[in-house]
Amino acid sequence: MEGGRAAMNAWSSALCELAIAPLDKAELAEASAWVQQLKVPLAAKNLPVVLAVADLSRFWVGLQWCWENGYFPLLGNPSWGESERKSLARILPEYLRLSDQSLVYESGRAGQDFVPPPDILLGIATGGSGGSVRFALHGERNLRAAAKGYLEWLGTAKPNALAALPPWHVSGFMPVVRALEGGGQVEWADPGAPEQAIFRIASQSAFGGVLSLVPTQLARLLADLGVCEKLACFADVLVGGAAVPKELAGRCAEEGISLRVSYGATETAAMVAVSEQLNEQGEWEFSSLPQTMVTVRKGELVVQSDSLAYGYWGDPNGFSGIWSTGDRGTFTAEGRFQVYGRQRRTLNTGGEKVDPAEVEEVLRQFDQVEECWVEAFPDPEWGEVVFAVWTGNPDKSPDWSKALAPWLAKHKIPRLFLYASSSPLDAKGKFPAAHWRQMAHQQWHG
Repeated sequence: MEGGRAAMNAWSSALCELAIAPLDKAELAEASAWVQQLKVPLAAKNLPVVLAVADLSRFWVGLQWCWENGYFPLLGNPSWGESERKSLARILPEYLRLSDQSLVYESGRAGQDFVPPPDILLGIATGGSGGSVRFALHGERNLRAAAKGYLEWLGTAKPNALAALPPWHVSGFMPVVRALEGGGQVEWADPGAPEQAIFRIASQSAFGGVLSLVPTQLARLLADLGVCEKLACFADVLVGGAAVPKELAGRCAEEGISLRVSYGATETAAMVAVSEQLNEQGEWEFSSLPQTMVTVRKGELVVQSDSLAYGYWGDPNGFSGIWSTGDRGTFTAEGRFQVYGRQRRTLNTGGEKVDPAEVEEVLRQFDQVEECWVEAFPDPEWGEVVFAVWTGNPDKSPDWSKALAPWLAKHKIPRLFLYASSSPLDAKGKFPAAHWRQMAHQQWHG
């Protein structure tokens, strides 16, 4: 298979240098020694590399290694399980998988040969609304266009960034691109515990800058009074990935935190629209960034933008400059748009998408499960808390978190498992979701 050769150029080299600059020198030295020991199988020449590395230093050194050696990088989630690996096999007949531990050759044999255009630099994974892994293909042109649109809206000469999201997510990757385009600096925070980095940056009065979060992180930080005070030191706190509850927005306003809610996707190189405040009905209204036009077609939001990805891996036709988001929306009389959720049922927990059908399919593979349903209830911290209702043999009920770990990414594993002794379907044969959401909510807060 010819996977394409994404060669290092001056721009991608500068991107890696900017991202690597603030990292611990000892950890970088260890990562450099690690990557130099990688042994590429002879059969793997020109194959794409699925980069699924959790360690921050190894991630950036690994990405640099891909570009320097002509391997096309596909950024993946290190927590992927068997379900995602099966999905990869459907789109990649052969590939290399680089993890924190090793570089291995994988043969899916189901995908079709594909060579991305020569100006494309990398693919970034998106679960999409259907749960299957896809890679949105990005190049220097559209990534820089996304950054320029953001910088024009921001109006800041040097957009310093504290990146508190993993770089294999588009919202963790783009702060580096924006900082490079505007001549700013990048600092990194542990996504699970960004407090230490926030305190450090808040003490640097000259840094200012933008902090990028998902709503779950924002809720946790606002609950810590000491950290909450420091958030006001940032020029902007940019939150995306899921809806931001009005309670969090109100708390930010009280604390003098400059909250900006973004709308975008992996396919659009992150944000293409922004909302700065709630309307009188407590709803977010978004305005498109420069170089972007959002329209509504048959109730669906459609994006036309210079920041759009080329398309998905395996699709030779690409997006051709226009992309249907799958989100339901409408425009206000003032020309702003509102988002009302997905056209297809998708759960969103902690800024991560979960396809309930995918989780149900995995659960049904267990002998003790006769039938199951995956749902979620609203939560101010997580956005939604995913839970499962199941029937079957409770005597053989496993530790579900451990049992599902090899099959599903961590964020897809339900946080609650509710056993039903008999079929919960109503007289019409439908699952009474509202009743079970209430049950799950009570147990979660019980």
